[in-house]
Amino acid sequence: MRKTMLSVGVLGGIAAGLAGLGVMQEGEGRGQPDLGAMLIEGLMNTEGCLGADAAQTRSGKNCIFAWFKDKKAVQDWYYSQAHRRIMGPMVNGIEDFEPNPLQFVPDDTGPIMVIATITMGGDDPIPGFPMPISQISIEMFSPLPGGVEINGRFSPEGFKIEHMKSYTPEE
Repeated sequence: MRKTMLSVGVLGGIAAGLAGLGVMQEGEGRGQPDLGAMLIEGLMNTEGCLGADAAQTRSGKNCIFAWFKDKKAVQDWYYSQAHRRIMGPMVNGIEDFEPNPLQFVPDDTGPIMVIATITMGGDDPIPGFPMPISQISIEMFSPLPGGVEINGRFSPEGFKIEHMKSYTPEE
């Protein structure tokens, strides 16, 4: 069970950390690809992905936010060549890797926001990863009706939120 839970979030979390910290970018003699940039590009090239962004929290978590039209779009990303290419080295040898990560999400669910987080380093790193990380998580959310935006919002315009009020100040 522990291996399954860890493996579900491995790719997104590692890429989130890499995007947030700029780790493994080409240059400085490393010659490694920027996995965070590869993840964001792969997300944006997935049909039904409405947008993606990266951030770092005050507590040190590196995050990638991805907004999807519906469950099918999340599945399309999960099973995509881009996701598998980045995820592959991280989950090799994990026999019970999650074959159906959205099994508890009803088929008609959407829109969905997915947040991948990772915390680098720490006193008790997770064993078996190619770099020291102490926390990794993939979480999914659907919007509640309501809210307000003034001159823009966090989620992309295509991410539908019922009853959200939009204001533009008069000049």
